[in-house]
Amino acid sequence: MKRVAWCMFALLLVGGSFADVVKISKDAYVRGGINADTNYGAVDQLWVRDSASADNRLKTYLEMDVGSVLGVGEQFSGVTVGLKSVLSQTSGTTFSLYGIVDNSDAWTETTVTWNNAPRNNTTSGSAMLAGASLLATLNVSAGAFISGVVYTFADDRITEYLNWTAGVVADPYGNGVSADTKATFVIVSSAAEQVFRFASAENISYGAPEPIVEYTAVIPEPATLGLVGLATAALFCTRRLAM
Repeated sequence: MKRVAWCMFALLLVGGSFADVVKISKDAYVRGGINADTNYGAVDQLWVRDSASADNRLKTYLEMDVGSVLGVGEQFSGVTVGLKSVLSQTSGTTFSLYGIVDNSDAWTETTVTWNNAPRNNTTSGSAMLAGASLLATLNVSAGAFISGVVYTFADDRITEYLNWTAGVVADPYGNGVSADTKATFVIVSSAAEQVFRFASAENISYGAPEPIVEYTAVIPEPATLGLVGLATAALFCTRRLAM
């Protein structure tokens, strides 16, 4: 038993990684104007739209709990956020992905509205308040938003945000450590008067449609160790366990 434990410790020292996917089950869109106090958490689609009309402004909220995702000594790497479209759109747009970074991200799927959504700028269909940090943008050209396609946000800032939420990196936002292990993402669109629709976790029409977070969990490799160290540790373990 001691030999097994030592081998696990040796491999931990020289670093390692594995890829995984987390499905987002907590999601909702919010709508402004006369709908500003209406909850859409049970709807099977997630809508985003900018508009001159307050009634037609739409933003999407997602929450990921990272509390049980990482193991001891691990951190996130190469994080992406993906959503599947459910209706084609001829217009192009730029989607922006924000993260709530000021520890004011509490919300529930059944009660969130335009008026109470965390860090929502209620006067704009595409802007957020201070405390929401831009993590990534995604440009979609005219005619390129196709039903059934997964559109993916990829940026190192997403990785940094989840590592902060998980408490494994120093505070990059000037707001102290994360108060909990829940990461709130917000998606907005720059296209005026055009609605873009994604599948929510409640959608059963598109096959595993939930918004997803893909990542690699890594154990940072000490600067003095590398592949040689890994090979040595593996060889030692093999010999020790065979004894």
